[in-house]
Amino acid sequence: CVCVCVCCRMIVSLPLPLLLLSLMAGGVYGQACASTHPLVGFTADFSELQHRWKGHFEIINDCQFKVTNFDYDGGGPAAYWHGLSSAYSNSNLRNNGFRIEKGAQEIPAGNGFTTLTVTIKDSLSWDDLRVVSGYCEPFNANFGHVEIPLPTTTTTTT
Repeated sequence: CVCVCVCCRMIVSLPLPLLLLSLMAGGVYGQACASTHPLVGFTADFSELQHRWKGHFEIINDCQFKVTNFDYDGGGPAAYWHGLSSAYSNSNLRNNGFRIEKGAQEIPAGNGFTTLTVTIKDSLSWDDLRVVSGYCEPFNANFGHVEIPLPTTTTTTT
């Protein structure tokens, strides 16, 4: 059965019994994310550093981001979504970066028209991330990244 995941809108191919089991278990397919964080709606374009990496990043809810017009040649071995909880520098990403995707999978190639939706780990929130990067672990290579601003809050006084 080829279906579209209701949570992340990714196309999945599973035998029908496994698909039904996944839906009943409420795993990835039944999970819903709130949209209350002040950064929901934030957008930025990825820096274009290596392997034809580019795309448009958007925080779509409290636990997911979407990359549209994603382009990547798929040539990096073991490329995963990495994050930083502090300001970007290449050495900071190399020394302090960490995987951010729930159920981390290697990042697939994209053709410039690809859309990816990624769910961040349950232990993370947008308050924990200042940088999101496509990162090749064996070569400590940042293929491209976006910098996420600190969330703003408004205080009202009476």
